[in-house]
Amino acid sequence: MFEGVLPAVITPFQRNLSMDLDLPGLASNIEFLVENGVHGIVPCGSTGESATLSFEEHETVIEKTIEVVSGRVPVFAGVSTATLEESISLARHAEANGAAGILAQAPQTVAADPIGLQDFFHRLAGSTSLTLMIQDLDWQGGGMPLDLICQLFEEVPTFRCIKVETVPAGPKYSRILAVTGISVWVTPWRFSRSIWTASLKARATPWT
Repeated sequence: MFEGVLPAVITPFQRNLSMDLDLPGLASNIEFLVENGVHGIVPCGSTGESATLSFEEHETVIEKTIEVVSGRVPVFAGVSTATLEESISLARHAEANGAAGILAQAPQTVAADPIGLQDFFHRLAGSTSLTLMIQDLDWQGGGMPLDLICQLFEEVPTFRCIKVETVPAGPKYSRILAVTGISVWVTPWRFSRSIWTASLKARATPWT
């Protein structure tokens, strides 16, 4: 199981009218992080503009990240998109280029539907052998139901990580750990000190 600090990196853009990707800037940021001891890199998460990148840009950022990291630490490629089909394509692309895992949030069209969520993560996980990190993102509520998380944990062999970003978050870390023994990947909501404290008390690891 992975551990330590795996920063979700930003996606920089050039200061021109077309706002092209700033690939040298991306490479510089990643190199700085790796040289200073991080335990992994997560491109194309919500911090990395996953909702605004085109499909081609998404592929390019994943490729560039894996190229720069060059096997020194694991890369968990963000593959969240508006459709299952695009997420599967990105997951396969990430695997072909050498990623260690994928980070995925379900599309908004199924976010409130337990059956739709179950189907989405089953089909996405089935498209690749990479470790699946589910992004449980709900900044105004409790996120995915605990029983669904436990069911997916039992049914999907590659699902062993979850990035909890809910309100409140602390109690959910503890409940998931207690029921499944899963390693919880933690991102503090709006850099809240209380979230970091709750994650430490729950012994959530690693941090993303």
